[in-house]
Amino acid sequence: MIDWSALEARFSDRLEFAAKLLRSALDYYADTPDELARCIAVGDLAGIGRIAHGLKSTGGNLMARRLRDTARQADLEIQNRQADEALRLAGELHGLLCGLLAESRRWLAARQGGEITGKRTGEEEA
Repeated sequence: MIDWSALEARFSDRLEFAAKLLRSALDYYADTPDELARCIAVGDLAGIGRIAHGLKSTGGNLMARRLRDTARQADLEIQNRQADEALRLAGELHGLLCGLLAESRRWLAARQGGEITGKRTGEEEA
């Protein structure tokens, strides 16, 4: 999911900043898999579009190209009123987002000795 070599190279002198980006993504997108699943279940293309739009930049910033590209394509299919394809891509996007969140937790745990687990917004780390 995340191209870790590219991410670490991009932030080679600022790995703590990369960790901050990952923690922010974990916080911001904590409820998004459930929200996206609900949008898919009811065919809420506007909701899927909002989520996909945000994931385009997140995927780019975190070197998660497949997430970025799938979000971009889902957003385009929604704009072109291709509901079936948009819903298919939203399902793929759901899996990719779950993968990104899981990988982020593992990377942070490995870097922090297991202390970071992807706390939700409002919870302070010691």
